[in-house]
Amino acid sequence: MSVATTATATVSYRTAGPTAPAGAAAPALVMVHGTGFGAEGTFGHLVEHFSADRKVVLPDFAGCGETVDDGGELTPELLAEQIVAVIEAEGGEPVDLVGFSLGAVVAATVAAYRPDLVRRLVLTAGWARPDHPYLATHMTTWAGLAGDPVAFGRFGTLTAFSPEFMTVLGPEALSGIIAGNRPTEGALRHIDLNLRADLRPLLPRITAETLVIGCTKDGTVPFALTRELADAVPGARFEALESGHVVVYEQPEAFVELVAGFTA
Repeated sequence: MSVATTATATVSYRTAGPTAPAGAAAPALVMVHGTGFGAEGTFGHLVEHFSADRKVVLPDFAGCGETVDDGGELTPELLAEQIVAVIEAEGGEPVDLVGFSLGAVVAATVAAYRPDLVRRLVLTAGWARPDHPYLATHMTTWAGLAGDPVAFGRFGTLTAFSPEFMTVLGPEALSGIIAGNRPTEGALRHIDLNLRADLRPLLPRITAETLVIGCTKDGTVPFALTRELADAVPGARFEALESGHVVVYEQPEAFVELVAGFTA
C-alpha cells in the first residue's frame, strides 16, 4: 500500500498494472469507491480487466480502509482533495477518473476543481442534489438503523441489488453481504455526506469528456436522478444498464466494456 497526504488526512491506496514513465503508457485509471465499502471491496474484482496495459489506482477516501483523517465533517471538496493528493503522488499527470455512487460525487468534484488532472470522467449511479425525496428518505432511514447492525445491513443490501440478482446470489452469499454491511463510523459519515452533497453549482464547470452510467433498477439512487446528473454535465454521454445500484457486481462485464471503451 502507498499513502498520500492532505492537510487533514493520510490517504491509503494501492496500484496495479505497469509502472511506465509518464507519457509512455495510457493514462492511469483512478477508481473512486462509494459509501461504506472501500476501493478493494468495490472494484478489486475488476482490476485485472484494466491493468494489463495501464496503471490502475485504488484510493480509499476518509471513512474506509487504512485512510486516517481528523474525523471532521466530510464534504465533497474534502474528499476530492484526498483523490487529488493520490493523483499528484502518482505523478500528477491527467488520469481517467471513475466514480461509483458517492465516488461519482467525489470524482465530479475533482473534475470541476482540477480539470488539469482529469482526461476522461465516468460517473456511475451518482446524483447531483440531495433534496430528491427518495434519496433523502433512503439515506435518513438507513442512518436511523445504526443502532441495529443487522437491520442496517439488511436495508443497505435490499436497496443495493435488484430482486433478480438477490435471487441469483442465493441465501449463503446474501447472508455474507448483509453481515459485511455494518454501520461503521466511516459508513455513517458517508451517509451524512450523502444527505448534504449538492453538485449543481459545480457540474457546469466540468470540461473532461464524461460518461454517466445509470442503473435502471437502482433502489438507492433513482435512475432519473442519475439521468439528471448527466443532463447537467456539459456534453456528457449517458448510458443505461439494467441493474440494481451496485452495477459493478450485477453487470460487471457490461460495466467493464463501457469504461474500457470510453477510456480507450
